Amino acid sequence: IFETYSQYNLDEVSRLFRDYEAFLKDLDPQSELFEFSFNCYVILIEAFTQLCIINSTDIQRKKTIKPIIELLAESNNMLKFTVTLSKERTNELNNILGKLLYCFSHISYYEIASKTMDYLLEEFTLNIERQHDGYMLSKETYFGNKPKDQEKEFIRFKSNNSFLLLTLIKKLEEHFVGKDFFNNPHFQNLLETYNKTFSLITVHKTIDTLETFRNKLLDGLVLTYIPYQIQSSTKLTHEEVIDNFIFAGEEFDPINLETIHNVLLFSQTINDYKYLQISSILSKCDPVKNDYYQFFNLKIFDVIINKFITIQSKENIHEVFQEIFQYIDLHKTASQLLSVFAKIYLSLALYYSKVFTKQSILNTKNYYATFKNINGNTSLNNEFKEINHNILVNIGKFLIEELNISKETYTKNDFYILGHDQIKKYIQYNEVNLKFIINEKMSELTSEILSQNSFDYEDINEKISYLISNKLFYGIANVTIKGLTKNKSSIEDTGYKQYSIPIINKYEILFIFPAMFEETFKKLLNQNKNYITQNISNILTGYTKNNILYIDEVTHLENLSKVKNDLPQLPEIVTFIEISIPSLVYVNKKYGQDTGDKFFRTIGQKIESFLKSKDKIYRLTGSRIGVISHNHDQYNDLIKKIFNFKIALKGEEIEGDYIVAVTRGKKEDILIQSANNIEEAIMLKKSINIKI
Repeated sequence: IFETYSQYNLDEVSRLFRDYEAFLKDLDPQSELFEFSFNCYVILIEAFTQLCIINSTDIQRKKTIKPIIELLAESNNMLKFTVTLSKERTNELNNILGKLLYCFSHISYYEIASKTMDYLLEEFTLNIERQHDGYMLSKETYFGNKPKDQEKEFIRFKSNNSFLLLTLIKKLEEHFVGKDFFNNPHFQNLLETYNKTFSLITVHKTIDTLETFRNKLLDGLVLTYIPYQIQSSTKLTHEEVIDNFIFAGEEFDPINLETIHNVLLFSQTINDYKYLQISSILSKCDPVKNDYYQFFNLKIFDVIINKFITIQSKENIHEVFQEIFQYIDLHKTASQLLSVFAKIYLSLALYYSKVFTKQSILNTKNYYATFKNINGNTSLNNEFKEINHNILVNIGKFLIEELNISKETYTKNDFYILGHDQIKKYIQYNEVNLKFIINEKMSELTSEILSQNSFDYEDINEKISYLISNKLFYGIANVTIKGLTKNKSSIEDTGYKQYSIPIINKYEILFIFPAMFEETFKKLLNQNKNYITQNISNILTGYTKNNILYIDEVTHLENLSKVKNDLPQLPEIVTFIEISIPSLVYVNKKYGQDTGDKFFRTIGQKIESFLKSKDKIYRLTGSRIGVISHNHDQYNDLIKKIFNFKIALKGEEIEGDYIVAVTRGKKEDILIQSANNIEEAIMLKKSINIKI
């Protein structure tokens, strides 16, 4: 089914459902196997419904929603026709089908090119009818025997219907400029149907202008909004919703981002400064952890940029746009929403291409090149063809203007060719210049390592990661140096792939990237693999030479010299856990020094696996290990884990027989205090000695 990340084999989807239908047809509807198989069939439909929700956040995958829903509807109807179902099961299927129609018909992908106004109106009318039929079908089942859901589902239906009509109005205004669509019979029928469906009073015909109807639709959009510090039963207009969201500031509810995006996208009455206020609020916040809501967070930025592309404003737009740029540059790395981040670069490129200054055109080239390096040419030649054309034409125009040549003799196509040539040269120059800059940074880092007796390996990893990930790979991949960093990757979600390059000794470069960008990743890797390997090998060679001073040969943990160097960088008060391992003496005597070393090393690795990301572990003197805990109150959990594990050695299960001393005190004498504490514990034969 899943041929690529954005293309599905719909014949295989259809075959899957045909198999289920045939299997259910041959079973006794009263049997347990039928009940089980029917439930599996329902779960399969729900899985594809979730896939539609996921695909709604990607411009390419959005195109799969309509055919998927058509296949699900076909299977649903086929099953009801061929299998005798109880009323309860029929209602369950009807409710699922109804919700599919009124929850997804408004987010179809619409290709406008070469369509007439009447054709477009008929296409939207069909989708609006699907929404209405879907809602009525679910309503007849009492929403899957959940009558209490009626108000919630009616609000969702009205919001989705409003969105679909606002989308129609926006596309008509953009693509049929100057033409009267409002009085078109098709449009008037849609207006009348909306008023009949959603107006409380339907006796008298409602008289609307385009603006009153638009505002009515916008108010229908915001029924799902959850107000901040206002009773949820209070009904707000779309303008009041924007004010309430701004009032909430950084305490906004992420669930409301979709509503805010939709209002900003369609409204023509919201003041310019409110767009910028919302942008400033969002750019100061961390990304929303839920990708669906984060999608709308990013789309709000895109809407705001595009708002100011077509209008002149007195507001300080450049400053706000720089905040947006800093936000996406910081948070785009290896994101599943990278294509949405990239679209913001393209919108910024279009905005600055119209400013017509040397710096703005330089910004345009930079943003455009970044988009192209992430997304390639496919969307530039398709979904963003018009934007691409306008950017390149503007770059060409600026070149002619800068050369003081008359523009009268040039056509738009001439400007386009000039702009295309300028971008091509910029990307080629930028690739060479970028590697020169990275070379300088890498050389500086190598010199810094060789000249210092004390350094932070996490800092080295972070610097290398930034140069490779953000500069060479444009944020497509998260990069870490295994063997250098002890922190686990924060990316543990599905939908990611990994690729590693062995370097020297125990070190390797680990790339983690979204599966959808595998082709782009491979292209960039082929261009830069040798370059990356050579540069990082140089850095790690210098690191390894210095690192010998701080690594214990037996346990491979950092040693006492390293803890003494680390302590001055820590807060004034430190929690230090010292662990003595008396059983090491027994292992050395019975199995020999080599086995004892392996035993000691295994214990160190095991304790290290229990630590939080900011905790640090060291080999001290003799058979002792030290741990600096960054959280003063969580040492109990660590101690429990230490006492609960055993090590199998040549058929014998050996306990650590540990003695643990926990000491909290000033960093300048914490090592002396801890040594006294552990000696006291050994003398008193206490397994745990705590002095805080």
